[in-house]
Order: sequence, then C-alpha cells, then structure tokens
Amino acid sequence: PSPALDENTADQFSKYPSRQSLEEHLLSKYPDKLSLAKLARSLSVPVTKADNYDTLVNKIIDATVGYRLRAEAIRGRST
Repeated sequence: PSPALDENTADQFSKYPSRQSLEEHLLSKYPDKLSLAKLARSLSVPVTKADNYDTLVNKIIDATVGYRLRAEAIRGRST
C-alpha cells in the first residue's frame, strides 16, 4: 500500500533539496503507476491515460520541488 496522503504532502515534497532526492523518494514509496497516479491527482497534477510511470514522476516533481527550484534560480539570477 502507498503511504497515506494528507494536505501537507505537496508542502513536504517542495522541501526536498533536489529533483533527484524527490525522485528517489517517489520510486521507493510509490512503486506502481496506479499509486503514483493517485498521488498526482491528490496534488492536483493532471493525469492522462497516456502518462507512463516516468512521466507521472516528472509531473509530480515539476509541480512540487521543481517549482521551488525554478523560483530560487530566477531569484538568484535577478539579484
């Protein structure tokens, strides 16, 4: 069974230090496409039938830690 989801999941994922560390977490905790798709939907990440496992991992990363890392990179360049 996949870990329980709550309203803090996206916030917890956004605190990972890198895309790779979150990817490793997702691969270990959500081993199949069904559990990963459920997680994605709970995070309001669009899921299509054509999405494969790797696509879902990337969408979740982009919607959580990827967003924060891009924002930090933009702020870093503008200062």
